[in-house]
Amino acid sequence: MFDLLIRNGKVVMPEAVLEADVAVQGERIAGLLKTAEPVQARQVIDARGLYVVPGGIDAHVHFDMEFLGQSKHTFESGTIAAAFGGTTTIIDFTLDLKTLGGPLLDAVEKRREKAEGKAVIDFAFHCVVNDGGDDTLRELEHVVAYGVPSFKMFTVYREVNLYVNDATVYNV
Repeated sequence: MFDLLIRNGKVVMPEAVLEADVAVQGERIAGLLKTAEPVQARQVIDARGLYVVPGGIDAHVHFDMEFLGQSKHTFESGTIAAAFGGTTTIIDFTLDLKTLGGPLLDAVEKRREKAEGKAVIDFAFHCVVNDGGDDTLRELEHVVAYGVPSFKMFTVYREVNLYVNDATVYNV
């Protein structure tokens, strides 16, 4: 028995739109089934005449952040708004001018603590890098191992110590 069955929908796939049922177990798609297949589920949604699409990913948000002004949304309000729009994952930045220049992993953990228990959808981070020193470059593999595989570098904002030159971008 599945947790959820989305029945009779037009399932949008990369190569086509299929008339199918989507079976969900936990938080994962467990199967794409023919619409006539008899299946048991705890909850059934009839999607007849509707399109069924995967959740969107917003790869550039600024929640609960002070940077050239305070962001409008907290992790809670921003992710609720995102969910209403069909977005199921957001990617924010580890930017915090108070910890800039400190260990990269500390910045990641600080942002994760702000989001944990408040975000209502999945979230991840881009790690902000503002210097290309040897210590920073050695840290990068630890940040990736922690689960943050992308980095943000600025070629603007010298006045707040965010600017990096071309050599730093290349080295990172």
